Amino acid sequence: MGAATSVDDRALLAQLWRVCEQLLHDAHYKTHYGNWLAQTLLTNGTKDQRILDTAAGVGFPAIQLCDHGFTSVSCSDADLDLLWSLKRNAGAFAPRIPTVCVRWQDLPTVIVDHFDTVLCLDASIGFMDSWGDVGMVSGPDSVCRRVRNVLSNFFQLTRPGGRFLVGLQKNNNRGNTEHYIMDVGTAVVDGYDATAVWDMRYDWALRRKTWINRVTHKGKTFEQVRNSYLFDKQDLIGFLTDIGFASVQEVATPDFFYEDVVMATKPEA
Repeated sequence: MGAATSVDDRALLAQLWRVCEQLLHDAHYKTHYGNWLAQTLLTNGTKDQRILDTAAGVGFPAIQLCDHGFTSVSCSDADLDLLWSLKRNAGAFAPRIPTVCVRWQDLPTVIVDHFDTVLCLDASIGFMDSWGDVGMVSGPDSVCRRVRNVLSNFFQLTRPGGRFLVGLQKNNNRGNTEHYIMDVGTAVVDGYDATAVWDMRYDWALRRKTWINRVTHKGKTFEQVRNSYLFDKQDLIGFLTDIGFASVQEVATPDFFYEDVVMATKPEA
């Protein structure tokens, strides 16, 4: 195998993420995640609750919620290509899943509505400035302000008494001080063998994580390097409390899930 080709083309980056998404979300994972999420949302909720998935990607876990009979699921993502893939993947559910292409930073200016449940799952929250053209902020204080600002947008979209669920990579813990390797998986994708490995480097002082995504597909190996903001679930609980959420607590997840999930409630008006 030759050396990895470094890429920074947005279209190719989206393709590489689609490969990773299929490796991460195999049938076993999607089934068990869908069951867990449905049970969680049906605790003090019904299947007609209005849900907004703000990290919809290609449809996980919004499609799983539709499979479980939830009748009002809307989706947003900042990548239009991923949303087109979501529509294709949704099949018969596609006509009743409204989608909006919008960055988290712009949510309240585009979506003027309130939802019973707002989701930001699949360990996406740290990557809020990783894919766009604006660039990431630097310095621990600036990072914390940035994260709070985006979480405030989710707060605005949650109705009084509604819930917000947010997922954070389990490897975002203080025990990982320098380096962590995650074997994403191996499978056949689009008729070709595919494998992916995530190499993550931690700088807690600067609150920045370097994420090196190495994907082998169709006989070629590609490498993409991105940075994300670095905080752990206790930090996340603190951020959510700071901006006004109540009853902020971790929701238990199976060990094989790669994210921790925190649920917060917006106080009644």
